Amino acid sequence: MKRYSLKRVLAITFACNRQWGWVSENKARKEGMLPTSEYVRAALDGRIRIEVLRMDKDLADRVSWWAERLSMDEMAEVPYLCNIHNLVIREFVEEKEIGRASSMVDAWQRAQAKAMKEPKKNNRNKWLPEVIEDLLESA
Repeated sequence: MKRYSLKRVLAITFACNRQWGWVSENKARKEGMLPTSEYVRAALDGRIRIEVLRMDKDLADRVSWWAERLSMDEMAEVPYLCNIHNLVIREFVEEKEIGRASSMVDAWQRAQAKAMKEPKKNNRNKWLPEVIEDLLESA
């Protein structure tokens, strides 16, 4: 059974997203497309070559950091979050889990977007520091 570093899978996912955009497995099935996770699998086993940039690795670190710090309440509300949290704790991905690991990128991006729309709670939005950091880096 093949195992891969979670951060490597995440970095390759970001690189694939840059190249071809994000396609979920559900959308791929409905529209006859290849899901992003298939491109990630192909990159991992050498069938395709994709350039992984430092930015992709940095974003992979952020996703990992986010998933590791998910609260018990968040994981109880959405069991999928518990599954990705467990991948981060293990730090590796089995071949059959590449789809779930790749989907962490999309889940993180949705969490970031949601955090921007939510009103601040107790004058603190827990994802806002990452967003501000991104804005400062792009300026």
